Amino acid sequence: MTQVAIYARVSTKDQSTEVQVTQLTAYCRARGWTDVAVFRDDGISGVRDNRPELDKLRARMLHGEFEAVVVSKMDRLGRSLGMILRFWTKRM
Repeated sequence: MTQVAIYARVSTKDQSTEVQVTQLTAYCRARGWTDVAVFRDDGISGVRDNRPELDKLRARMLHGEFEAVVVSKMDRLGRSLGMILRFWTKRM
């Protein structure tokens, strides 16, 4: 069974991660991935390195809990290529 993490983020409090999570959950189900953990950072800018739920996701990745991380767009992980690369290299 594939263990998958969904990460959703919006940058303002008047937005919601609900649409992202709904779409990503459907995406996972369509692929037969039922062991899914959801991490949401609501109202947190993509330029910040430290985001509570992303930090939890990183920690669990370090323990080998996930085979895949699913996001609606790459900029959910970071606003620049450098930030996205830091996300992956911090886990290794």
